[in-house]
Amino acid sequence: MVNNKTVGERIAELLIQNGLSRYQLSKMTGLSEPGIGKIILKNSKPNRSTIIKIADALKVNSDWLLTGEGSMKSIAVAGANGVLSKKQEVKQVDSSKFMEVPYVSAIAQAGFMNGHFYNHLEELDTMLLPQEFEKGNYIVVEIVGESMNDGTDKSINDGDKLLLKEVEMPLNGHGLNFRQNIFVIVSHEGIVCKQITKHDVEKGIITLHSWNSSYEDYQLNLSSVQKLFYVKKIVERRVKF
Repeated sequence: MVNNKTVGERIAELLIQNGLSRYQLSKMTGLSEPGIGKIILKNSKPNRSTIIKIADALKVNSDWLLTGEGSMKSIAVAGANGVLSKKQEVKQVDSSKFMEVPYVSAIAQAGFMNGHFYNHLEELDTMLLPQEFEKGNYIVVEIVGESMNDGTDKSINDGDKLLLKEVEMPLNGHGLNFRQNIFVIVSHEGIVCKQITKHDVEKGIITLHSWNSSYEDYQLNLSSVQKLFYVKKIVERRVKF
């Protein structure tokens, strides 16, 4: 049976099914993460050597990965009793269950400090993620720094990539639902990830708190906030060696 998806879509599905990120695939293959991203998200045409490296890492037939024709190839693996058995072929995933989300890398963040956060979204990379069924605008941002790292399991670390859902602004006198949420705040001062511990609705001032005790709390007027996001979840964590 012919797989009519693009090379990028086949690679994206295999990554999801194997629980791998583009960063991890880049480490496995020696290819650059942005290069893998272009194949997946922009359908750039990879050369044969690139396809072979990716196919070997994902344990599939390189011809199938490139063309979608023929067998995906069953891989012989050693079972618990030492007898070789065949691993079942990976099943196709319904692409409607995924969404393509703009991704603001640490490098790209400097370009968003001029008051025009969304002006250059078309220039950003994007990430393919499981569909969020709650309506709203979503974006992925890479965290810079350790202000939300307190050494516990809840920590948000430098290099973590967070899926964010936009908070509708202005709030028009309504209080934020801040007690059960962590926020990413975009202002003229930069992009920060913080806990909001207080919202003075009358004055329009929020108090920002870092989990890392080395950082002091501070206040920010919502009039200086360009964009405000709820943190939905960590979608990728950098592997540290």
